[in-house]
Amino acid sequence: MSDLAFEPPMLTKLVRTLPEGPEWEYELKLDGYRLEAIKDGDKVRLFSRRGNDFTKKFASIAAKASRIKATSFILDGEAVAVDEQGRPSFQMLQNRSALPSGWSLVYYAFDLLHLNGKDLKARPLRERRALVEKVLGNSGVLMSQSLPGTLNQIMRAVEQHGLEGVIAKRLDSTYQAGQRSNFWLKLPLKPHQDLVIGGFRLDGKRLELLLVGYFESKKLLFAGKVHQGLNQLTNA
Repeated sequence: MSDLAFEPPMLTKLVRTLPEGPEWEYELKLDGYRLEAIKDGDKVRLFSRRGNDFTKKFASIAAKASRIKATSFILDGEAVAVDEQGRPSFQMLQNRSALPSGWSLVYYAFDLLHLNGKDLKARPLRERRALVEKVLGNSGVLMSQSLPGTLNQIMRAVEQHGLEGVIAKRLDSTYQAGQRSNFWLKLPLKPHQDLVIGGFRLDGKRLELLLVGYFESKKLLFAGKVHQGLNQLTNA
Protein backbone atom coordinates (compact mmCIF):
# COMPACT_ATOMS: atom_id res chain seq x y z
CA MET A 1 0.00 0.00 0.00
CA SER A 2 1.42 3.38 -0.99
CA ASP A 3 2.28 5.82 1.81
CA LEU A 4 2.02 8.83 -0.49
CA ALA A 5 -1.54 10.08 -0.88
CA PHE A 6 -3.24 12.62 -3.13
CA GLU A 7 -2.65 16.24 -2.10
CA PRO A 8 -5.34 18.76 -3.12
CA PRO A 9 -3.60 21.05 -5.63
CA MET A 10 -2.72 24.67 -4.97
CA LEU A 11 -5.06 26.90 -6.98
CA THR A 12 -4.55 30.15 -8.88
CA LYS A 13 -6.44 33.38 -8.24
CA LEU A 14 -8.06 35.19 -11.17
CA VAL A 15 -6.84 38.80 -11.56
CA ARG A 16 -7.20 41.67 -14.04
CA THR A 17 -3.49 42.55 -14.04
CA LEU A 18 -0.34 40.63 -13.14
CA PRO A 19 2.38 41.93 -10.80
CA GLU A 20 5.90 42.70 -11.97
CA GLY A 21 9.25 42.36 -10.24
CA PRO A 22 12.19 39.99 -9.73
CA GLU A 23 10.25 38.03 -7.10
CA TRP A 24 7.80 36.79 -9.76
CA GLU A 25 8.09 34.23 -12.55
CA TYR A 26 5.64 33.67 -15.40
CA GLU A 27 4.35 30.51 -17.05
CA LEU A 28 1.83 29.75 -19.75
CA LYS A 29 -1.72 29.09 -18.60
CA LEU A 30 -2.18 25.64 -20.12
CA ASP A 31 -5.49 24.58 -21.65
CA GLY A 32 -5.74 21.01 -20.36
CA TYR A 33 -6.45 18.70 -17.40
CA ARG A 34 -4.74 19.33 -14.05
CA LEU A 35 -3.07 16.06 -13.06
CA GLU A 36 -1.09 15.01 -10.01
CA ALA A 37 1.39 12.20 -10.63
CA ILE A 38 2.30 10.05 -7.62
CA LYS A 39 5.01 7.39 -7.56
CA ASP A 40 5.75 5.39 -4.42
CA GLY A 41 7.21 2.04 -5.37
CA ASP A 42 6.88 0.53 -8.82
CA LYS A 43 3.64 2.13 -10.00
CA VAL A 44 2.58 5.65 -10.95
CA ARG A 45 -0.94 6.88 -10.26
CA LEU A 46 -2.54 9.96 -11.76
CA PHE A 47 -5.21 12.00 -10.00
CA SER A 48 -7.51 14.76 -11.21
CA ARG A 49 -7.89 18.09 -9.45
CA ARG A 50 -10.73 16.60 -7.40
CA GLY A 51 -8.74 13.48 -6.46
CA ASN A 52 -10.29 11.05 -8.96
CA ASP A 53 -8.00 8.31 -10.26
CA PHE A 54 -7.21 9.15 -13.91
CA THR A 55 -4.37 6.64 -14.37
CA LYS A 56 -6.23 4.55 -16.96
CA LYS A 57 -7.60 7.61 -18.76
CA PHE A 58 -4.06 8.91 -19.29
CA ALA A 59 -2.12 5.65 -19.49
CA SER A 60 0.52 7.07 -21.86
CA ILE A 61 1.32 9.85 -19.39
CA ALA A 62 1.52 7.37 -16.51
CA ALA A 63 3.99 5.33 -18.60
CA LYS A 64 6.22 8.37 -19.14
CA ALA A 65 6.06 9.35 -15.46
CA SER A 66 7.06 5.80 -14.48
CA ARG A 67 10.39 6.34 -16.34
CA ILE A 68 11.40 9.03 -13.84
CA LYS A 69 14.23 7.48 -11.84
CA ALA A 70 13.28 8.90 -8.43
CA THR A 71 12.08 6.32 -5.91
CA SER A 72 9.04 8.36 -4.93
CA PHE A 73 7.53 11.71 -5.87
CA ILE A 74 4.40 13.81 -6.20
CA LEU A 75 4.40 16.00 -9.31
CA ASP A 76 1.85 18.71 -10.08
CA GLY A 77 1.18 19.43 -13.73
CA GLU A 78 -1.17 19.57 -16.69
CA ALA A 79 -2.10 17.09 -19.43
CA VAL A 80 -2.33 18.91 -22.76
CA ALA A 81 -2.98 17.97 -26.40
CA VAL A 82 -0.61 19.95 -28.64
CA ASP A 83 -0.07 20.30 -32.39
CA GLU A 84 3.29 20.23 -34.19
CA GLN A 85 3.95 23.86 -33.16
CA GLY A 86 3.21 23.07 -29.51
CA ARG A 87 -0.14 24.90 -29.48
CA PRO A 88 -2.66 23.32 -27.10
CA SER A 89 -6.31 22.52 -27.80
CA PHE A 90 -8.75 21.50 -25.08
CA GLN A 91 -11.16 20.14 -27.68
CA MET A 92 -8.43 17.83 -29.02
CA LEU A 93 -7.68 16.74 -25.46
CA GLN A 94 -11.32 15.68 -25.10
CA ASN A 95 -10.80 13.44 -28.16
CA ARG A 96 -7.36 12.19 -27.09
CA SER A 97 -8.16 8.55 -27.95
CA ALA A 98 -8.18 9.44 -31.66
CA LEU A 99 -5.77 12.36 -32.10
CA PRO A 100 -5.12 13.22 -35.77
CA SER A 101 -1.67 13.22 -37.32
CA GLY A 102 0.54 15.98 -35.96
CA TRP A 103 -1.09 16.04 -32.52
CA SER A 104 0.30 14.50 -29.34
CA LEU A 105 -0.64 14.14 -25.68
CA VAL A 106 1.95 15.59 -23.29
CA TYR A 107 2.28 16.17 -19.55
CA TYR A 108 3.82 19.44 -18.41
CA ALA A 109 5.07 19.31 -14.82
CA PHE A 110 5.37 22.63 -13.00
CA ASP A 111 5.82 21.72 -9.33
CA LEU A 112 7.17 19.01 -7.02
CA LEU A 113 5.51 18.36 -3.65
CA HIS A 114 7.42 15.26 -2.47
CA LEU A 115 10.69 13.66 -3.54
CA ASN A 116 12.30 10.46 -2.23
CA GLY A 117 10.58 10.62 1.15
CA LYS A 118 10.98 14.37 1.67
CA ASP A 119 8.02 16.76 1.87
CA LEU A 120 8.94 19.83 -0.21
CA LYS A 121 5.78 21.92 0.21
CA ALA A 122 7.40 24.27 2.77
CA ARG A 123 10.34 25.00 0.48
CA PRO A 124 10.25 28.09 -1.77
CA LEU A 125 9.02 27.69 -5.34
CA ARG A 126 12.45 28.47 -6.83
CA GLU A 127 13.91 25.41 -5.05
CA ARG A 128 11.03 23.12 -6.00
CA ARG A 129 11.20 24.23 -9.65
CA ALA A 130 14.96 23.56 -9.79
CA LEU A 131 14.32 20.03 -8.53
CA VAL A 132 11.56 19.44 -11.11
CA GLU A 133 14.00 20.07 -13.94
CA LYS A 134 16.57 17.66 -12.47
CA VAL A 135 14.07 14.90 -11.66
CA LEU A 136 12.33 14.67 -15.05
CA GLY A 137 15.45 13.67 -17.02
CA ASN A 138 14.64 11.94 -20.33
CA SER A 139 11.37 10.44 -19.08
CA GLY A 140 9.21 12.16 -21.67
CA VAL A 141 7.47 14.27 -19.02
CA LEU A 142 8.10 17.91 -19.94
CA MET A 143 8.68 20.91 -17.72
CA SER A 144 6.46 23.97 -17.95
CA GLN A 145 9.23 26.48 -18.55
CA SER A 146 9.39 30.01 -17.17
CA LEU A 147 8.65 32.61 -19.83
CA PRO A 148 11.57 34.95 -20.64
CA GLY A 149 11.37 38.72 -21.10
CA THR A 150 9.45 41.54 -19.46
CA LEU A 151 5.81 41.10 -18.53
CA ASN A 152 4.74 43.31 -21.45
CA GLN A 153 6.79 41.22 -23.89
CA ILE A 154 5.34 38.02 -22.49
CA MET A 155 1.75 39.28 -22.70
CA ARG A 156 2.19 40.43 -26.31
CA ALA A 157 3.74 37.12 -27.37
CA VAL A 158 1.02 35.04 -25.70
CA GLU A 159 -1.73 37.16 -27.30
CA GLN A 160 -0.11 37.03 -30.75
CA HIS A 161 0.02 33.22 -30.64
CA GLY A 162 -3.58 32.94 -29.43
CA LEU A 163 -2.60 31.07 -26.27
CA GLU A 164 -4.72 30.64 -23.15
CA GLY A 165 -3.11 33.16 -20.81
CA VAL A 166 -0.32 33.80 -18.29
CA ILE A 167 0.22 32.67 -14.69
CA ALA A 168 2.42 34.62 -12.28
CA LYS A 169 3.98 32.84 -9.28
CA ARG A 170 6.08 34.24 -6.44
CA LEU A 171 9.47 32.54 -6.36
CA ASP A 172 9.55 32.51 -2.54
CA SER A 173 6.07 30.99 -2.15
CA THR A 174 5.43 27.70 -0.38
CA TYR A 175 3.03 25.11 -1.80
CA GLN A 176 -0.34 25.71 -0.14
CA ALA A 177 -2.22 22.49 -0.91
CA GLY A 178 -5.92 22.99 -1.57
CA GLN A 179 -5.70 26.77 -1.21
CA ARG A 180 -6.34 29.58 -3.71
CA SER A 181 -3.41 31.85 -3.00
CA ASN A 182 -2.35 35.41 -3.78
CA PHE A 183 1.06 33.90 -4.61
CA TRP A 184 -0.29 32.16 -7.76
CA LEU A 185 -2.21 34.51 -10.07
CA LYS A 186 -3.77 33.89 -13.48
CA LEU A 187 -4.76 36.21 -16.31
CA PRO A 188 -6.67 34.56 -19.19
CA LEU A 189 -6.04 36.16 -22.59
CA LYS A 190 -7.72 33.78 -25.02
CA PRO A 191 -10.81 35.23 -26.72
CA HIS A 192 -14.06 34.07 -25.14
CA GLN A 193 -17.00 32.49 -26.92
CA ASP A 194 -20.63 32.10 -25.93
CA LEU A 195 -21.59 28.45 -25.57
CA VAL A 196 -24.92 26.68 -25.13
CA ILE A 197 -25.56 23.67 -22.90
CA GLY A 198 -26.65 20.61 -24.84
CA GLY A 199 -26.61 18.12 -22.01
CA PHE A 200 -25.44 17.43 -18.46
CA ARG A 201 -24.61 14.62 -16.04
CA LEU A 202 -25.31 14.41 -12.32
CA ASP A 203 -23.36 12.55 -9.63
CA GLY A 204 -26.13 12.21 -7.09
CA LYS A 205 -27.22 15.82 -6.62
CA ARG A 206 -23.89 17.28 -7.75
CA LEU A 207 -23.51 18.63 -11.28
CA GLU A 208 -20.56 16.64 -12.64
CA LEU A 209 -20.41 17.37 -16.38
CA LEU A 210 -21.75 19.71 -19.06
CA LEU A 211 -21.83 19.12 -22.82
CA VAL A 212 -21.54 22.48 -24.60
CA GLY A 213 -21.66 23.68 -28.18
CA TYR A 214 -21.87 26.78 -30.37
CA PHE A 215 -23.89 27.91 -33.35
CA GLU A 216 -22.33 28.29 -36.78
CA SER A 217 -24.65 29.21 -39.67
CA LYS A 218 -27.64 28.17 -37.54
CA LYS A 219 -26.10 24.73 -36.98
CA LEU A 220 -25.23 23.66 -33.43
CA LEU A 221 -21.70 22.23 -33.30
CA PHE A 222 -20.16 20.30 -30.39
CA ALA A 223 -17.41 22.25 -28.57
CA GLY A 224 -16.47 19.95 -25.70
CA LYS A 225 -17.10 18.80 -22.14
CA VAL A 226 -16.85 20.98 -19.03
CA HIS A 227 -15.70 19.22 -15.83
CA GLN A 228 -14.08 21.98 -13.79
CA GLY A 229 -15.53 25.09 -12.14
CA LEU A 230 -18.99 23.56 -11.61
CA ASN A 231 -20.22 24.67 -8.20
CA GLN A 232 -23.23 23.36 -6.34
CA LEU A 233 -26.03 25.95 -6.10
CA THR A 234 -27.16 26.84 -2.60
CA ASN A 235 -30.23 28.69 -1.37
CA ALA A 236 -29.65 32.36 -0.59
